[in-house]
Amino acid sequence: MTKYRIKSPSVRFSIGILGLTKDQASDRVHNLKEVGKGQYQILRPVDFIAGEVVGYDGPVTPALLMHIEPIGTKKAQDPAPGNPKEARIKDLEAKGEGLTPDEAAELLALHG
Repeated sequence: MTKYRIKSPSVRFSIGILGLTKDQASDRVHNLKEVGKGQYQILRPVDFIAGEVVGYDGPVTPALLMHIEPIGTKKAQDPAPGNPKEARIKDLEAKGEGLTPDEAAELLALHG
């Protein structure tokens, strides 16, 4: 499960598994089903606000990627010197919300 920080004022997740704190889950308990310790299946769409950190295992579309940023991954933090793929990922992630739809799709493909 990848952890993401919410960049936009509000983001909605509609499908997949979320990794949440107890406080995050308690605010949304009517929309979730606990499937493991700190892991919840989304039953109905749930919203998160800027700055929140969530674990997410589900489809990450280019549109969603424009509103969230992966955290705690080596690719996102420190590309290997001389590795053009990781350098391109870092360049695209640095743009944040300024990504074009084509760049967001490229970033999604690079994350594979």
